[in-house]
Amino acid sequence: MAKRALVKAQLDNLKSGTPFNAETAKKANLKSRESARRNKSAKRVFSMLLESLPQLDDRTRDTLTKLGIKDIDDTDTMTLIGAAMVQKAIRGDNRAAQFVFKIAGQDGDSEIMRERNAIEREKLKLEREKLEAIRASQAPGTSKENSLIDALTEAARAGLALVADTPENADSGDANEE
Repeated sequence: MAKRALVKAQLDNLKSGTPFNAETAKKANLKSRESARRNKSAKRVFSMLLESLPQLDDRTRDTLTKLGIKDIDDTDTMTLIGAAMVQKAIRGDNRAAQFVFKIAGQDGDSEIMRERNAIEREKLKLEREKLEAIRASQAPGTSKENSLIDALTEAARAGLALVADTPENADSGDANEE
């Protein structure tokens, strides 16, 4: 219900034709800068949290050891999150498994896409080579057909009337002469 009211209010705002002048542009710019500053600050805070070295209880230390992490004392939050996702993936959580594979760059989709892209690149290369060969064979003056077309084009440009040599034209020409 509230969502419908919000949409209606937005539509009413658009219909009212609120003028957009220099003052509203300045306010929008200030809001945009403020939002960008907050986002940058949040990104910095989360980055520091991910790189922080939390205190680990014995259970977490055992889990990390079982997962093969050797330097447990230097384990940061990012490693703990990664270990938690690996544990979920091991337990059968498909989304966690996809996440882990994607982050590691070993997801099947990426490999398939790389193979498809390689095939597409090869196809494009072959098509390009074929097109270049066709263009080279159709270069002006390289074949009899192109030479005839070039001659006809030059004659048309010069304003000459071309008459094909046919038996009818030869006979009519002789009849007119007599």
